[in-house]
Amino acid sequence: MEGVTLTKLPKSQVACDVTVPYDEVATGLHAAAAALSARNPIKGFRAGKVPYDVLKQHIGAARIFEEAAYAVIEKKYRAIVEANDLRTVGQPKIEITKLADGNPLSFRMTVAVIPDITLPDYRTIAAEVHKERQPAVVSDADLADTLSWIRKSRRKEALVARPAAQGDMVLTDFEIRSGGVKIEGGDSKNHPVILGERRFMNGFEDALIGATAGDERSFSLTAPEDYQNKGLRGRPLDFSVTVRGVYELELPPLDDAFAQSLGKFENLAALTENIRTGLRAEKKKESDEAARKTLSERIALTVGVDIPDMLVDQEVEKMMRELVQSVEGQGLTFTDYCVHIKKTSDDLAKDFRPQAEVRVKIALALAAIARTEGIAAGDYEVKERAEKFLAHRTNKEVVGIDRAVLSRYVANIIQNEKVFALLLAEKP
Repeated sequence: MEGVTLTKLPKSQVACDVTVPYDEVATGLHAAAAALSARNPIKGFRAGKVPYDVLKQHIGAARIFEEAAYAVIEKKYRAIVEANDLRTVGQPKIEITKLADGNPLSFRMTVAVIPDITLPDYRTIAAEVHKERQPAVVSDADLADTLSWIRKSRRKEALVARPAAQGDMVLTDFEIRSGGVKIEGGDSKNHPVILGERRFMNGFEDALIGATAGDERSFSLTAPEDYQNKGLRGRPLDFSVTVRGVYELELPPLDDAFAQSLGKFENLAALTENIRTGLRAEKKKESDEAARKTLSERIALTVGVDIPDMLVDQEVEKMMRELVQSVEGQGLTFTDYCVHIKKTSDDLAKDFRPQAEVRVKIALALAAIARTEGIAAGDYEVKERAEKFLAHRTNKEVVGIDRAVLSRYVANIIQNEKVFALLLAEKP
């Protein structure tokens, strides 16, 4: 292609140096302006309908040119890949080397291509994993635990004036101190404690036996070796507890009437069978996931492939984003999290790298198996799955989703599911 120079790099990577005439970028200026106006509403104009000159005054010609340039880069990427039959994997790395209104656009695009891969005898590995799978068996204990949980969820709580006994719920305010200093997160108000469930530190529930509403109790316990705060493990902790109330818990009888109160169940036997079916489905799902994980890891251990560094870098970035989202989802800042675990972002990225390499190996191996076995996701399957994905997103979230990227993501998931279905003798 004119204006394109390809250079092969080590580890299955290709660099594409591209120059695009100014006129080719300029033809997309109005489309770029429309896209920008849709994302940057201006008072008095409908989104996406801001006149070009008005938008240019508000955000500048350079910003519009930049938007048009990125649209050209995306088109060029697809054209270069197709023209040169590049079997790319992962996302391209784009470095703009020249971007100025009135001048040609220059950029370097580095892509990872599917490396040569030597697959192990994946069918034999799959057969071994399949033999090791745990059957989805529901025991009587499983049923009893579930029925017990359902009964507890429907219990009645009656405030009583007598001293607390085993099986009662005690509503408490408590505070925990170490060496006279309140520990982090060491207090709670109106906290329910069911005596006998042993969900608190050993000795805590026993200290509340015989307590009545208004009682204040102080006692010391030794933090266990698996205590969440590592710095306090094995150390004495001082508890101050105020009892707000004692409640007697009454569980409904486990009979046909109880089953009927939960829905369209004729009797207790029907409820029990429904629970058994649900538990069996959950256990099968867990077994399936465990088998897929084991199969993937064993194939990754024995596959022969020289992994492109770009793919590992991208996977590390993805893992870092997942960690940040998880931390922030717990109401913490990532900076505070790093301080708490005494590691930097670079430390974490380095820690993630071995796992990222395994993930990349698994992805490449599954794709190679799909090619070998002639497995692919159908257009209708991809469309249907993508529409379901979008249906669970808000309108604002949907607007920001690249449909082409989503389709590739969904197609990859479906393809992998079919590979696992074939290898683990599940029905596709």
